[in-house]
Amino acid sequence: MSLKRKSAAAVIWNVITNGFSQLFSFLVFILLARLMTVEEFGLVGFAFLVVEFVSIFLSIGVNQNLIRRAEWEDSFASSSHCILLLIAIAISLFLVIVVSPLFYYLYSETSAYLIASLAVIPILESLRTSHLAKMQREFHNRQLAIISLSSTTFGGSVSVVLAFMGFGAWSLVIGRISQSVFSAVITSLISDFKANYQIKTEHVEEIRSFGTPLFMMAMLTFFSGKTINLVVGAFYGASAFALLSMAKKGIQIFIDLSFKPINKILVATLARVEDSERVDAFYRTVSIAAFAIVPAYLGLGAVAEPFIMFFVGEKWQSSILLMTICCLGGPAAVMGYFLPNLMVASGVPKVALKLKITTLSFALLAPVLTIPYGIVAMMSATVVSTYISLPIRFYFAAKHTNVSLKTTFIKTLPFSLSSLLMFAAVKLMYHTNVVSELNLIIQLFLGVFVGGATYIALMFIFCRAVLYRMINEIRSIKG
Repeated sequence: MSLKRKSAAAVIWNVITNGFSQLFSFLVFILLARLMTVEEFGLVGFAFLVVEFVSIFLSIGVNQNLIRRAEWEDSFASSSHCILLLIAIAISLFLVIVVSPLFYYLYSETSAYLIASLAVIPILESLRTSHLAKMQREFHNRQLAIISLSSTTFGGSVSVVLAFMGFGAWSLVIGRISQSVFSAVITSLISDFKANYQIKTEHVEEIRSFGTPLFMMAMLTFFSGKTINLVVGAFYGASAFALLSMAKKGIQIFIDLSFKPINKILVATLARVEDSERVDAFYRTVSIAAFAIVPAYLGLGAVAEPFIMFFVGEKWQSSILLMTICCLGGPAAVMGYFLPNLMVASGVPKVALKLKITTLSFALLAPVLTIPYGIVAMMSATVVSTYISLPIRFYFAAKHTNVSLKTTFIKTLPFSLSSLLMFAAVKLMYHTNVVSELNLIIQLFLGVFVGGATYIALMFIFCRAVLYRMINEIRSIKG
């Protein structure tokens, strides 16, 4: 099978896997959102955010390095595995000994216990990283899908059962831990890599030099995506944090369903493409992503009101406007999301780090400057900042490759314009008296139908050649 078909198959498997995982996770999410108070929901979300932050120290590029190396070496993979496990143990001890007591005195007893319980997750995640890298490198897509689907189903089922038994916040925590345990065990059983738990000194420098920029990238990525959450939580409290998290949940689902499956395969794919063809492969990836993701992004923003009201109820009504604003960042997200991986695949991870620093600088500055004006202003400023930072990010990237913002913009413009017109059409439809009086579920389905039909019609009427070219591109990948 050709590299192109292997990459396409990997993306398809990842989309299917993430689709099921996100559907199941979303069902658990809305169930808990209905059962828990907004403040309690925000407290649990903040606990997860803290664990996610300290787990960044696991992002030392082990996965990417094992995938991109010319040859697989069990001894190098074992060294990577052991180093990652030692870091994970240190992270878990830090959560239990330092962070948990701090939360006990600053917030509440419950928050401290939540943090302490979640401290085992970094260790469980480290145990499976090298195994996953081996399987991703060899495009074992079906096995990876089985692991993801089964672990998500197991963890989600535990959460649902405990939620109905009245465990509240703990149902989500126990379910998440169960999912990690299940995934770590199944991965080690399916993978043909067996770590010997030895660290060879000659491997340490390569792991450090390659991993340091990627660790910094992971930290910057975290803060770029979570800065506004942290600022809102710090200045406006747990309830505001929960409302913002709810507004961003839909976007996170799209990211997990679209960006992440492509991103998982992109380094392995681009690293094996000739230098002269790598940027063209990047353009094709961005074009396909824009064709599918931009209308989904803006479509979610268009149907935000019936989406929120139907799934989680009136107590989350304040999230509607926030979700709508957040979705308007879709075109910029598509153009810039894959750029760091292009740099990593081109062998310049330090440039990818520079891109992340640029993104973080704008993501931090925007909400901080607008704190006095409320959450809506903070979200609006954050979305605008993603567009303003694009030229700077492409400027740095263009110094090392022939990638161009102008070309990227032109290749995504038909999809962005059609999606924006679709967004406007659906919003206008909801303002008519006839539609506004319909049942919420009918409003939601009507918005999705009208939005999809409008997007395809606009593409067919005004951008027919682009539409046909995109269809042929997708067919060529499948074929």
